[in-house]
Amino acid sequence: RASLDILLIFQSGVFNLDLFDAPFSIRTKRRLTFVGLLGNFVEDIPQFVIQCLVIKQVSMYMPLTWAAPATSLLAIIFGIVRRTIFYGIHRVKRAESVAMKKLAAPLIDPPEGEIWK
Repeated sequence: RASLDILLIFQSGVFNLDLFDAPFSIRTKRRLTFVGLLGNFVEDIPQFVIQCLVIKQVSMYMPLTWAAPATSLLAIIFGIVRRTIFYGIHRVKRAESVAMKKLAAPLIDPPEGEIWK
């Protein structure tokens, strides 16, 4: 999962540096988001379930015993929210890009036979 996050950083456009403006297609960004969500479900949820089963088996309930599953649950929520926000941001950016292209199209390519005024 860490390598997916690094790829997402390289296309984030942070600080308006060319280094962080990797040209990923919308399809690639969607796939990265989907694979990240899949990773959350495949790794984090089984870990949370196992930790809950261990707590059930332990006879002494201490605050530290509850720290691990609580942290895992927060990691699951954070991962899902982060990737959902990332996906939403890129949908908005794509919609803006499409809208800008539609607005700019008449300025760039006038219809055939039409004279610039």
